[in-house]
Formats: sequence, structure tokens, C-alpha cells
Amino acid sequence: MKNTLLMITALIWIGFSACTKSKTDQAACTGGATTFQGNEPFFLCYGTSAKGQDGNITLKVQFDEVFEDSRCPNDVVCVWQGRVDVGISCTIGNFTTSDTLSLGGLDGTPTSDSTIFQGYKIKLLKVDPYPEMAGTTIPAEDYKIRLLVSPE
Repeated sequence: MKNTLLMITALIWIGFSACTKSKTDQAACTGGATTFQGNEPFFLCYGTSAKGQDGNITLKVQFDEVFEDSRCPNDVVCVWQGRVDVGISCTIGNFTTSDTLSLGGLDGTPTSDSTIFQGYKIKLLKVDPYPEMAGTTIPAEDYKIRLLVSPE
């Protein structure tokens, strides 16, 4: 009887432990850039933008969307690494364009980790947080991307 009670208590504890979210899942992204310097990496939180100045030109880059995140979680052994696709928009003056940047993918399958806009190359360096556990979804507001903007 005592062993049965201990077993039930242990199973309940394990069940609750498996259902709790990690700290990175609970906290929305904070501290993203509002300005950036050319040739210096910076990060943007989901739904935010940053501006960079190059002489008379102001370039605004905004993190708009996470289209897909199929990266292999840390607790799983995968056949392929997965990929993550994010949407950004870039604005100079009254001209705005949107593009999708990707990291990962099948070996041999090209992914576009950068785009050219009005003479500037915008390169995706990293997407955080990285999936920790299979079957969990990262809320959009927790994502942040690391970018590098440089003259073409």
C-alpha cells in the first residue's frame, strides 16, 4: 500500500513536471533593437522594427511573421535538421518590400538566409528560442531574430 501511494505520487509529480513550460516559453522577447548600425549584428523581437541610418538614407527593418519552425527539438534525434522561415519587411522612404528569410533545410536544398533591398543586404543569422521539446509550440511573441545589414 505504501509503495503504491509512493508510485502514484511520483507519477503525478512527473505528469505536472512534463506540463510546465520553461522560462523561455513563458517570457516574451524583450530588449530588441530600435536602431542598428551597418555591419553590426542586432536582434529584433517579433512584431518590432529597427532603423539604421546611412548618410541621408534611413532603412527600417521589421520582423513580421514566423511562417514555419520545423527545427529538430533538442530532446529528439531527427533525420534532418528542419528549418525556420521568418517574414521581414524593409522600408526606405515610401518604398516597402517584404521577404522570407530561412535557416536550415535539407542538405542540398538551398534556403535564402538573406535578401537585397535598395543596395543593402539583410542577412538572417539566428532565430531564437530554439525548440526544446517535441510537441511544444513557441508563441510568436517569444521569437527574436538576429540580423546583419550591410551595403551590397
